[in-house]
Amino acid sequence: MSSSTKLLTLKTCDGNEFVLNEAIAVRSQTIKNMVEDDCVSNVIPLPNVHSKTMTKVIEY
Repeated sequence: MSSSTKLLTLKTCDGNEFVLNEAIAVRSQTIKNMVEDDCVSNVIPLPNVHSKTMTKVIEY
C-alpha cells in the first residue's frame, strides 16, 4: 500500500467501524459527496446502515 493512500473509516449505526481505501469508499455517491464537501472528519457516520449490510456492500 502506498503511503499516499488515504483511508476512510465508516461507522455503522450499530457501532462497527470499517476502514476502507478512499478510492473504494467514494464509489458510493453519498460518501463521495460527503468527502468532496468536507462534511467528514476521521470517521464517517452511517446512521441508517447496519454492519451486516455494510459487510455485503464491501464484498460486492
